[in-house]
Amino acid sequence: MIHELDKVDFTGLDEVDSSKLILAVSDHLDWQFEKEHLLLLQEKLNNYVNFILNEEYKDIYKENIHCFRILIFLQYPPRKKFEKLLSHFRKALAKQVPDVPIEIDYQFAANEDS
Repeated sequence: MIHELDKVDFTGLDEVDSSKLILAVSDHLDWQFEKEHLLLLQEKLNNYVNFILNEEYKDIYKENIHCFRILIFLQYPPRKKFEKLLSHFRKALAKQVPDVPIEIDYQFAANEDS
């Protein structure tokens, strides 16, 4: 969960490319408190990047991992500021750690009951 900043919510190897590790963020928060939500998300993403850069995943995965994908699962539709945060984060990663391929994406699954 997004508020558990010291934890990686889920990990798994990509089904097609076993050298790619997927790290998932479970974001169940609505956007009522958008600023706080974005700050939480930013801190969670920073912690995931540190998890990657510190090679903590090697405690779990013995495979030869070369690239990473952080996938954010949103319960509520994304807002423009969320998109802006991701864009900024992607650019910062490309600039600060160019030798470590890290993708950041999200998925929003609309509730079937809505």
